[in-house]
Amino acid sequence: MPECERCGADMDYGQTVCYQCGYHIHSRQEFFRTQDPDDPGGWPWLVAGLIIPPLGILLFIIWFQRHPVTARACGNGALAGFILWVVAACARIATTNLILPFFG
Repeated sequence: MPECERCGADMDYGQTVCYQCGYHIHSRQEFFRTQDPDDPGGWPWLVAGLIIPPLGILLFIIWFQRHPVTARACGNGALAGFILWVVAACARIATTNLILPFFG
């Protein structure tokens, strides 16, 4: 569990202001130096978002506040998966339009 840099009070993950002294954490990067053990993130969630982009987007929305590291992995996987699906669809359309006129 993270602690306030000014007074040392325990803070919740996702909390940006210390309730004891009022210290405001300036950036999310500074806050997430201490990683939540319940929020490991990792490649399995990235792969899940990559294979099924709508699932990655849904998990990103659900977990964004409570598990930001895992949510970011799902979101990155969903973004990469969506881009791959679009590229594959464009390649299929381009190949179909180039090959069929020659055989038709």
